Amino acid sequence: MWLLDRMLRKLVRKGELTVIDHDGKEYRYGAPDPDHRPLVLRLTDSKAAWDIAKDPRVGAGEAYMDGPLVMEGGDIRDLALLAHYHA
Repeated sequence: MWLLDRMLRKLVRKGELTVIDHDGKEYRYGAPDPDHRPLVLRLTDSKAAWDIAKDPRVGAGEAYMDGPLVMEGGDIRDLALLAHYHA
């Protein structure tokens, strides 16, 4: 999770993103923004954070489709909009 944490700390500035890792630890990124609703992601697998960090575009999509990335607040469209906003 440390690599994904470092990446998200640099990338997410506007919009609130909370990531809960497979051990239940919460990581918070960004700041409130009226254009983006708060998002909460849960990673159910220890490998998911590594897969997302090494290739965010593919890793996040595959983790969502395969199940290790679960949207608990917001939806996958909101995540895509937040990612596009910071790209």
